Amino acid sequence: MAVTKVGGGPLTNLEQFMMELERAGQDSSLDKLIPKPKLVDQQIPCGVNGCERTFVNKQCLYRHRTKVHSTSSRTCEICGKELKNPVRLREHRKKVHKTK
Repeated sequence: MAVTKVGGGPLTNLEQFMMELERAGQDSSLDKLIPKPKLVDQQIPCGVNGCERTFVNKQCLYRHRTKVHSTSSRTCEICGKELKNPVRLREHRKKVHKTK
């Protein structure tokens, strides 16, 4: 005989696994079943005077520096809007001005 849910329908593999754990007297809380993400030991500091931010990889550091500390900007030649990131300028042109 197959075990079904109270509302009907078959149990998922996870539900069956958790029921087996309960029958065996083991804790079936998901906190112990799902591994926690590993913490990164090495943090990369921003490097700008007065900024205490640290990052787990160079991509996050680059994004932070261009967003927060960049003094250069690009100007949309159609409407004059200034954006710090060239990718954002390209996205702006596509979205607002429907260019390619």
